Amino acid sequence: MSFNDALISLAGLENLIGVGDYLSIRHNVELTGLDALTNLASVGGVVVESNSALTNLGGLENISTIADYLRVESNAALVGLDGVDNLTSVGNLAIEDNNVLVSLDGLQSLTTVSGSVYIRYNDSLCQSLIYAFGEGVTVGGNAEIEENDESC
Repeated sequence: MSFNDALISLAGLENLIGVGDYLSIRHNVELTGLDALTNLASVGGVVVESNSALTNLGGLENISTIADYLRVESNAALVGLDGVDNLTSVGNLAIEDNNVLVSLDGLQSLTTVSGSVYIRYNDSLCQSLIYAFGEGVTVGGNAEIEENDESC
């Protein structure tokens, strides 16, 4: 679901329970929520990128494992990651360039990243919160934490 300027919701996808490959939600400037995805329990990877009106990830609560990556990037109104509260394991994690993101609270159940973690360029995300989050997560690859709010 990409580059659809008129898309405001994902209504009609309420019965979707699995995606074998990647769920890509990109460049939908009017999309306000992912609530229609509440039955989605299995997915290979998730990309949520450049959705200007999206404020959280509500709707992804039933996903506990993502084999490949969770990438949340350049969502101008995203203030929190609420919605991935039950995610415990992911292949790679990238949280990048979300200018008003202030919290990683939605990731409180995450314990394992088998690959790499990239949390960078989030202007409002306090660097110390990222370090506190990382204390409870085992990372199998690289961790690049940079260019976040270092003033707090």
